[in-house]
Amino acid sequence: MTKLLTRTIVPFLKLWLRSQVEGVAQLDIDIDSGDGQLLQGNIPYAQVTARDVRYQGLEAAYVRLVAQAIHLNLPQVLQGQPLQLLDPIVVHVHLSATRTQLQQALQSPLVTAALGYGVNPHIPAGEMQSVLSHLLQSLGVQIDHLEIDADGISCQVQLQIKAT
Repeated sequence: MTKLLTRTIVPFLKLWLRSQVEGVAQLDIDIDSGDGQLLQGNIPYAQVTARDVRYQGLEAAYVRLVAQAIHLNLPQVLQGQPLQLLDPIVVHVHLSATRTQLQQALQSPLVTAALGYGVNPHIPAGEMQSVLSHLLQSLGVQIDHLEIDADGISCQVQLQIKAT
């Protein structure tokens, strides 16, 4: 299975992803798809990993996104149509952040707007875990693991992205 096309588009995807965030120290993309599959818009597996990411005032020490069975309208894109996700996908997210990053996130306008109220960044870990659980659930995110301790946060969640 040839992967020349796949290897060619990864640098462009990295460039696009870097343009979507305020900063990222390390970014890796793994697309498991043959060229024929990719041209048909089928990506059996994709993974994005990043370190020291900043996005809309939120920071994370580590982020990994994994999705499978991605179906895009790439044949139509090659004919000038906009890119669309044809079927919903589940994205598995693993994220870790330091205690300082977590405290800054709790004060960010993005989190305050999502919760509808501000959060004291120095609340006890148990209370902070409850607030974050509430936030993630209200966003429709399935929580697989959420742990907050003196060092920071580690969480694994699943979110569904709808077809467009």
